[in-house]
Amino acid sequence: MNDEKDENEVALQKFLLDINCLDELLPWTGKFNIFDVLKISKTELRHSNVLSWLLSANENHGLGDAFIKGILQRIVENDTEGKYDVFRVLLQDFYSFFVYREWNNIDILLVSDEEKTVIAIENKVGSGEHDDQLNRYRKILENI
Repeated sequence: MNDEKDENEVALQKFLLDINCLDELLPWTGKFNIFDVLKISKTELRHSNVLSWLLSANENHGLGDAFIKGILQRIVENDTEGKYDVFRVLLQDFYSFFVYREWNNIDILLVSDEEKTVIAIENKVGSGEHDDQLNRYRKILENI
């Protein structure tokens, strides 16, 4: 019975990781770049604003939770250290998340009390981490 459960669990994990939920974005991912057209390709705040909008399942972009699920799917797929539980990460209710901009200097912060999950994103456009940013943000988030 345990072998069958293990096989089913593995099959479900593979299914969750193989979902092509970002297919809706394929027409936008060619050579066209709206940031270049608007002459804001190096403006980090504008990028963060668009990312925040796309990451919110409740916004009017029509993607629902596909964008955030797609990003988290890639993170779980590339998790060679086993940090993330596929089921815990990909089966969350992403409509319960609130997206904050520039909260305590964190570019994008997603918070769900319902899912007991916090996701912090440090957006970089043409620069790298400085002043030990990620460790400072971790300390801030661990104390909330």
